[in-house]
Amino acid sequence: MLFPKGIAFSGGGIRSAAFCSGVLRYVLQDEIDLDYLSCVSGGGFTGASYLDWKYHHNQQDSPEWHQKFFNHLRKRSGFFCSWRNPFLGIIDSIMLVLLCIVVVIILPAFTSLAFALPTAFSVDYIFGDILRAGFHCPNHSAPKDAAESEGCQFVESHDDTFTLFGVLFASCAGFYVLKSLFHPRHFSIRNILKVFYVSAGSMLLMTFLPWFFEVFLRVHTSVYVNGFLLLGSIALWLGFPPLRNTASLAMLVYAYAYVTKWRVYKSPVLFISYSEDLFYEALLGSAILLWMTPFLGLLNMGAVHTYNRWRLQKAFFAPQSTECLGCSGISFNDVIPFCSCADTPEWERLDKGFVTLGDLADMKPEYICNTVVNNWQKEPGGVRSDSYELLTLSPTGIERLDESPEEHDSFAGKIQPRGLPLSDVMATSAAVLALYMGVYDVKTEAVRNLQMVLGVHSGKSLISDPDRDVAGSTISCCRFLPVIIQLFIVVPLILPPFLSHDWHAILVVWYLSIVVLVMVTAALPTGPENGGWADKFVRWCVVNIYHVRFARLLLRTVDLGPVPPPLLNLSDGGHIEKLGLLALLKKKLKKIVVVDGSSMGEGNPVSTQLLWSLDLARKRLRCSFSAMDGRDIVEDIRSKLEEVPDNYKPRFYKFRVDYYEKNVDCLSDEKVGEGEILLILPRHPDEGISNSTGSSQSWKDCLRHTHQPINNEYWGTGPDLEAGEVDRLSGCCCECCHVTCCKSCSGILCGFFPHHATLNQFFTPALFSAYHREGYRACLDAEIGQFLTKETGEKK
Repeated sequence: MLFPKGIAFSGGGIRSAAFCSGVLRYVLQDEIDLDYLSCVSGGGFTGASYLDWKYHHNQQDSPEWHQKFFNHLRKRSGFFCSWRNPFLGIIDSIMLVLLCIVVVIILPAFTSLAFALPTAFSVDYIFGDILRAGFHCPNHSAPKDAAESEGCQFVESHDDTFTLFGVLFASCAGFYVLKSLFHPRHFSIRNILKVFYVSAGSMLLMTFLPWFFEVFLRVHTSVYVNGFLLLGSIALWLGFPPLRNTASLAMLVYAYAYVTKWRVYKSPVLFISYSEDLFYEALLGSAILLWMTPFLGLLNMGAVHTYNRWRLQKAFFAPQSTECLGCSGISFNDVIPFCSCADTPEWERLDKGFVTLGDLADMKPEYICNTVVNNWQKEPGGVRSDSYELLTLSPTGIERLDESPEEHDSFAGKIQPRGLPLSDVMATSAAVLALYMGVYDVKTEAVRNLQMVLGVHSGKSLISDPDRDVAGSTISCCRFLPVIIQLFIVVPLILPPFLSHDWHAILVVWYLSIVVLVMVTAALPTGPENGGWADKFVRWCVVNIYHVRFARLLLRTVDLGPVPPPLLNLSDGGHIEKLGLLALLKKKLKKIVVVDGSSMGEGNPVSTQLLWSLDLARKRLRCSFSAMDGRDIVEDIRSKLEEVPDNYKPRFYKFRVDYYEKNVDCLSDEKVGEGEILLILPRHPDEGISNSTGSSQSWKDCLRHTHQPINNEYWGTGPDLEAGEVDRLSGCCCECCHVTCCKSCSGILCGFFPHHATLNQFFTPALFSAYHREGYRACLDAEIGQFLTKETGEKK
């Protein structure tokens, strides 16, 4: 009897990919027909690459290409840095180092400090006389001598200076209090007030800190004490927990404050003496950087994701999808939206080579990619006020977990699966180091601020409506309108000195007007069902104007309403649920296999992720769970998974699920179906249940219907692992490191089998084989072939 069934591949990086590949081999050998394949993060490496290979083999399974596929995965398991060939290992290492230098140092220096000199110029023009009150400053229009190069000399404090600080502080505090008085549902008003208090706070910092540095760190201390105090303040930001989350932003503020001090007080900074000619030359350079910032910023924000996608695609996908360099389907359009080379979308090109999500529409199993969409709240002030939700991407559509079948499709007429390259979808689901991390957002605030300053993250900013929001999508001649706007922004920094005697005022007014316009535009949320021209204007600016996009990150703007935001901030699906189970439970399947390749670390409960997923399913999908014998699920898991001695720990656990929906009257829930779930998880050979026969099984004993021979040189003599085989495996990227002397050091940093750290993506073929064999062995213990083909039994 046919009934819907699916399998879920969990997150866990390449470790999970290796474990899931063993399960996939068993399923393919047993010729089990699956309806759905739900993947999260590392599980998607195996799931997406399998479907890519299947697509290029006439969408049919075959033992011949299956063998090549698994051997290919094993050979390319060190996708980030492979040392199977020393020459390739050196090249990969150099590329990683260059990527870090460019993305973490060079590009952030250009994009973050491009605004420093215009900001210093504006502060000096507006507040300079007040800040210099009490100082004796040289006349820089006259010829300079050695004494003048030391800048302004402090004489005495002045009341006007402290009055300025007091007014700015009162304004900042007043706007903050006023913002807190409004209910969170008045998000637009709160965000506008946030712009005001952030502006007032920024002016306070850009006036007080330069004055403080000049008076107390230059005038009253030596250069050594000066450096010691600065390092001490940095240590305070990093060491004091309440300040640690904003330490990276504080470093940026320090840099801006020193540039402002250099302009206002004409005193040396980093042994660079001030001169008018030098400053205006630097200001002209800032104008050029300001024009280049959108391109550099977008490149910086998309570099890590694009690099990760390229490495994964090149390593695991079929040769027909990758071409010679593995770059098929990757272009500048992935980073800069209006850089498309033709009016025809890429998915319409017959010779595109790469596979899109829409190309898998007629294939079984149906691929479901689990990601998290952040900064989007469908119902402001509702029961659940989280600004993140699970977003599933599949060949049949894109939907949020909280969307019911009766609701209108949020993505109707917007981006479709045929516009999403499969490799991009796979890499998006594995975007662990994104700016926003779902349920982990609060815990990672310090990391997010550092990422924001550096502009580095692996998340995906997906344009939800590319046919309307991207410049040039409707009118081709408008494609480069963002470039023209950028040129229009920076021209006043260059031309006024040649056009007007009062060019200082023109420059300051223009610069501050642009900043205010960008901040106000960024503060406005999108998402209403019937948005007017203002909503369309904001959406267009968010997609095409980099400064608006970056300002929204600073303000943490949340889009409110049922319409998808212009940019979907996507991150790893594991930022909500790591097992990929929720997407299958929503489909109310009769049989579900969950392959848990995630790891909480050695000594921690193996059921942590399962219990978390079950709790989410109760709250969001109205599911109810029980043991196979009717016992409470939590107690049954504790007794059968956790409190089991070594050599008896099972590699699987089976339980029941009942599906419920609200009645029409909304007064009670009604049962609409039931199903069974089988959890598969890895065990160390000394912990798991030993073979009942007492002897190791060979691959020949395990072959099912296909009778495809397995290479013992690659995959060992059989699925049964010995403790000595896995204990020698370190977390290094080179096979020569799998020796006993490296085990202790590597174990501290990367963990031991089967709990190697998820962040360690430097796998070797030997390590991949071990997890692959363990996955196959777990399937033998669980008899998943019988589980998936037998109808759901009645509760005892």
